[in-house]
Amino acid sequence: MEVEEDQKKKTTTTQQIWKEAGKATIITTSDAAIDACIAIFRFLREKDTFEMYYQLHLSKRLLASKSVSDDHSERDVVSKLKLECGYQYAQKVEVMLNDASLSKAITRKFNELVEHSQPGGDYHTRERLITTDYVGKDTGNLHPDVIIGGRRMMDEERFFEVTRKTELNVKVLTTGSWPLTKLSKLNFPKNLPRTCQDMQKLFVNHYEANYGARRIAWRPDCGTAELKVQFNSGEKLLVVSTMQMCILEIFNDHTAVSLRQISKILDVEYDACIKAIHGMVFSEDKNVLIRNAKTSMSQTKNNDVEITSMEISEVGRISKDDIFMFNDNFESKHYRIKIATASTSKKETVEEAKRTAEIIHEDRKPEIEAAIVRILKAKRKVEHNALIAEVSVALRNRFKVDVSETKKRIERLIELEYVARDDKDRKIYRYLC
Repeated sequence: MEVEEDQKKKTTTTQQIWKEAGKATIITTSDAAIDACIAIFRFLREKDTFEMYYQLHLSKRLLASKSVSDDHSERDVVSKLKLECGYQYAQKVEVMLNDASLSKAITRKFNELVEHSQPGGDYHTRERLITTDYVGKDTGNLHPDVIIGGRRMMDEERFFEVTRKTELNVKVLTTGSWPLTKLSKLNFPKNLPRTCQDMQKLFVNHYEANYGARRIAWRPDCGTAELKVQFNSGEKLLVVSTMQMCILEIFNDHTAVSLRQISKILDVEYDACIKAIHGMVFSEDKNVLIRNAKTSMSQTKNNDVEITSMEISEVGRISKDDIFMFNDNFESKHYRIKIATASTSKKETVEEAKRTAEIIHEDRKPEIEAAIVRILKAKRKVEHNALIAEVSVALRNRFKVDVSETKKRIERLIELEYVARDDKDRKIYRYLC
């Protein structure tokens, strides 16, 4: 446990140094900071744990466009890590950086086409964006109302209106290379603004025309939006998640709504709603929503909710019957305000730490099995204690091997008939061709 805590401290330290390295105005200073990180890195026993946390930190920075260091500095870090641990180390990190660079190019190309398609622009470019030949083609998990079933998805007037109000920034990620939580349901909230749906259709049509062999699977849980919101104190630019945007959209038609109603309108589970709402209610100086806990309601004719009584529940906890209202009197000295969700918090939660530890544990199993097979394939027969020792030596640059886990991996390989015990001596293992 002490080792794990010590490693976590070192991981945080290197994360901070690498972020500061990108701010350096002198290249030699940046290189020196990276070299200092590598020097610390050499003392880590659990290098696979460091790799996982590096992926997590980098993915958050790239998805939020918060990476302060340039692409060259990040790639320099990856190359030095590979020199320390081999070519396979940090390979997913390299894919992530490639995805980030490619996404910028794809977004830039798409926005250039949109710009050239404005009134007075190129007619044929505009037609390629708003029409499609893929009738009935599966486009992944689009919003239910997004149907690409004909040649023309929208008329020119609607195209001009959508592209004038909205700017799209897309990040195309390679499946399996990003440390994203696997979700059983990846659909957008039901009340996703129509403008966003139309921009989604335009991008899908453009992407499939250029990369037809690839299939898009949208991740609404990773998306962000910048909204211009009018308060009594003036206009503010709110940076929110896709879920938070859809929740704020509800208050265009309702004065107050309960958590139950929000979940029903969005067709989203309560936990996802609570994570999104929490930052808009309890964040200091960012409370754009007001919570009136356990408020009794009566339905009015215009679908608004009339509040008849109020009772404040325990601070920080949200129940299904809590009522939420838009805070018209919200004030801030900043024009641009970023509102975090529970999932984007800088501090790692106990649940996230547990999930990361489980992922690391599962990833180690095939590595141990591969090391066992390599050793037996080379020597044909190996005694039990010698095999345990050689596996520990083979993987010492990755992590400290647990002897009990090695024994379990040997038993599994015996079940899969890759390895067998010697007929004369049960303590000797032999490789099965």
